[in-house]
Amino acid sequence: MDRVRNAFGFGPRFKAVYMFKDDLDMMERLVLLHPVKETGGNLFGLWTDDQEPVVHIVLGPAIGCKRTEVSFYQSIPYLERVGGIVTQEYQLCHIGEWHSHHRLSLSEPSSGDSSTVIHNFPRGTCAFLLIIANILPNGNVTLLPYFYREGRTSYEKGEIKPLHGQSPFRNVEKIWRNIHQDQDMSSTANEQRPREAHGRNRDEGGGPAVYMFEEDRKMIEGLLCERSSGKINGEGELLGLWTTQRQPVLHIVLKPTEKTKEKGGEGLSKEYLPLQNIGRYVLYDHLLENANESTPGQAPSISDDFPYGGVLIAVYPKANDEVGLTAYIYHGGEDTGRQPCHVSFLHGPKIFHEKQKTDNKVEESKTAEGSDLIEFNSSPPRHHSPNFTQHIT
Repeated sequence: MDRVRNAFGFGPRFKAVYMFKDDLDMMERLVLLHPVKETGGNLFGLWTDDQEPVVHIVLGPAIGCKRTEVSFYQSIPYLERVGGIVTQEYQLCHIGEWHSHHRLSLSEPSSGDSSTVIHNFPRGTCAFLLIIANILPNGNVTLLPYFYREGRTSYEKGEIKPLHGQSPFRNVEKIWRNIHQDQDMSSTANEQRPREAHGRNRDEGGGPAVYMFEEDRKMIEGLLCERSSGKINGEGELLGLWTTQRQPVLHIVLKPTEKTKEKGGEGLSKEYLPLQNIGRYVLYDHLLENANESTPGQAPSISDDFPYGGVLIAVYPKANDEVGLTAYIYHGGEDTGRQPCHVSFLHGPKIFHEKQKTDNKVEESKTAEGSDLIEFNSSPPRHHSPNFTQHIT
């Protein structure tokens, strides 16, 4: 089905929204099920360096939602159950919502839409995404994204950039099962109570955090032995995206290259362009004194390589054969300071894994059971763009 995007509407553009093609097709089918009533759902994802949203999970309406010709209200139990899983176990953020204006010939947010978003804007977040769907006279469906920022009464308009296939997060059995449980694929809705404001994603550890998979933590700790033997370089790259609260979520931790090889590689797989190089980790073969206060010699390098902000993780031996991990978020732009933060570990199966070349042979890491993972080649290109360092006013 052909799509017409950004065909009409007003306001400056905020660049792009990355969405998977299967999710776009699903949204169109849901809209066509309700040609004279509104329908919709919720958007969960992360953000690129330059504040472009990457939508990983699209929820449609659930049993218990309420819809009329001019309104849609999601089922709160459904939203809380699925939203709790993807936010708490994978640090995906509730970054927006979508709903249809069916055949109302209203392609931009209504005054009621804007009023609702502005008055319920989650404080401390960088932005909120609203996608409006319309059914054209020829039967095609348009999906038009709009961007709201805290403290502003107007919206910005963008475009959707489709990603091939299906979101890999939907291949996680627990996520898939909970999405399909109670979802409403009928042409009529069971009315229940109206929606309530969905809370912000919470950082259970308290304070700023860098989120990393437990599998990657074990890999990094094992690399300290190789580092002490002098066979590998002391630095590795970190690939990921950012939460709405501007905290990094690391999906790929690349192993350091061998000392005999040049640093660098073939770049990211074209299958998933939004994943970005947002920092590095450094292996120290000695106890790092005052680790929470300083990282000797690293600040200038991080500032040069990530002028708009980045992440640094120091890895070092501790007493009793333990390994210490100390993380910093470096602010870019005019604010060149750094912020110490703790490392919080994600226990679910990894979504992505990498390919790295060793002696002209491709070495593949094992995929987690029950999850089809997208592959990457080391090392990724750097993306020099703002890392959410601007405070919304």
